[in-house]
Amino acid sequence: MAELNKKKSKKKETEVKAKAKTETKAKAKTKTKAKAESKVKAKTKTESKVKVKAETKAKPKKEAKSESKAKSKTKSGKKPKSEAKEKSETKTKKQAGKKVVQSGLAFIQASFNNTIISLTDRDGNALEQGSPGRVGFKGSKRSTAFAATNAAMDVARRAMKKYQLKEVKVYIKGPGSGRNAAVKGLDSAGLKITQLADRTPIPHNGCRSRKPPRN
Repeated sequence: MAELNKKKSKKKETEVKAKAKTETKAKAKTKTKAKAESKVKAKTKTESKVKVKAETKAKPKKEAKSESKAKSKTKSGKKPKSEAKEKSETKTKKQAGKKVVQSGLAFIQASFNNTIISLTDRDGNALEQGSPGRVGFKGSKRSTAFAATNAAMDVARRAMKKYQLKEVKVYIKGPGSGRNAAVKGLDSAGLKITQLADRTPIPHNGCRSRKPPRN
């Protein structure tokens, strides 16, 4: 019996040793395969790099210049033409969806030196603003009635083009010579004046008047 047990134990030991040998052989095979794959990958990478270099050398100078320009534009912050076109299309879409104000308010502030015309919607949100200086008048010419009419016409045309403004309530303030001239300018531009109101502040013995000149 003892001899049988010894034989069995020897058999088991030999089987275990054989298994260990086969496992080590399999591990060695997998390692060699992984090494071969890594070498193949490295070779393909180097070949692709060489191909890219050869293509860049073979390209004409104009194409290379265009590519370099595109890269420099992207680096500097300038966008290529395709993106610019997309942006312009979105802008036109936004402009198409802008608000339309058909009736609004016009405020004319006429001082002795200048005339300022402001066009707003019914809630008082500013649409357009103009003055003789914007039309091209300088110095003392800004206080004339002619300058006020030109400025009013310019503001009215801009508002009509941008917001499709048709009618307006006019509020005048100040003693300047461009008071009535600005109203005429709005009317001649094509705006319909539905209301005219004078909002010039009048003192009720508020401030002391100037000393009268000596004769």
